[in-house]
Amino acid sequence: MSLYRYFKPSSKVKDDSLTVLPSPEGPLSKVVPPSTIVAANEKVAEAMAGDTRGDRSGSSRGTYEKYTPTEKAKIANYAILHGTAAALRHFSKEYPRLKWSTVNDWKVAAIKMVKDGGVDDIK
Repeated sequence: MSLYRYFKPSSKVKDDSLTVLPSPEGPLSKVVPPSTIVAANEKVAEAMAGDTRGDRSGSSRGTYEKYTPTEKAKIANYAILHGTAAALRHFSKEYPRLKWSTVNDWKVAAIKMVKDGGVDDIK
């Protein structure tokens, strides 16, 4: 069964990639109440217009720390030799926002790189 038979072109949509919305008078109205179709069409139009940010408008997630490849390698090397938690304690003053999962990800990536032959050895 094709869903295309439930859709018709809409002038509310600005993007050409999505040019049809279900018609409240179409065959879908036999299965779904027309008021529900209209409400859904309005929500889709809002989403396409970018107006569905709700109470999060203007807020951001904050900034992320940037680490150079050299810093990552230094921390990962220490984590391989001494453990993730020890590396986190060791570098906590220099990098106060450093997280355990980040250090562990770098450690795992460094180990994988050594296994794949990307580097000769970690000292």
